[in-house]
Amino acid sequence: MKRFMDSIISPNQSTFVHGRQILDANLFANELIESRTKSGKPRILLRLDIEKAFDHVNWEFLYFCLH
Repeated sequence: MKRFMDSIISPNQSTFVHGRQILDANLFANELIESRTKSGKPRILLRLDIEKAFDHVNWEFLYFCLH
């Protein structure tokens, strides 16, 4: 699966990826908010939580990768 990871895992994915930490996304968000606040520029914060992510897994592809 390692050879496919770079092509299917987003650079924004921060958990369960070697070399990335679960807190990376939070640190980035905090830095972004702080930067925008200091600059005085308008800011909007949007958080999306995609439910049932595993309902959208391409199981055939995953099975192929595991075998």
